[in-house]
Amino acid sequence: MSENSPEIPLEPAPVDFNPVVDPAKKLNEPIAVRLVSVADVTLLTLPGLHPAMDAFYGGLIGLQIESPGQCYRADNFRLNLKAVAGPIIERDDYRPILIQIMSLSEMEKLLVAREISYERVRGLYAGLRTFRVNDPAGNIIELMEARRLI
Repeated sequence: MSENSPEIPLEPAPVDFNPVVDPAKKLNEPIAVRLVSVADVTLLTLPGLHPAMDAFYGGLIGLQIESPGQCYRADNFRLNLKAVAGPIIERDDYRPILIQIMSLSEMEKLLVAREISYERVRGLYAGLRTFRVNDPAGNIIELMEARRLI
């Protein structure tokens, strides 16, 4: 018995109970990563960065890779990449993309192990912490921990 999920002993059933397997189609578990957005997000990248982007978004962040180097899926939206020519990416703005993850402490261990620099950011209200990191194309990504509601 653990503190989080105490086991409660059950009484014997008064009738013979034989559960039947539900024939309904099983739904996939939700992805543990969410884009904080109102629609799909498109980020700019340079040609040739696709393997690094897959390793960053698919491997590190935990988004599902739908199309390698082009499209990643979170629980709620898609993050699309658009390759542009040039040694420098011209952006309309430099606002960060907010991605909600399950654990900032686990992400910090991964960032340190992969020697990826990041910045700790304090939020506007008490208790809000985020990490700000750049993806391989230089896009600013802000990682926020999902808070469990009790």
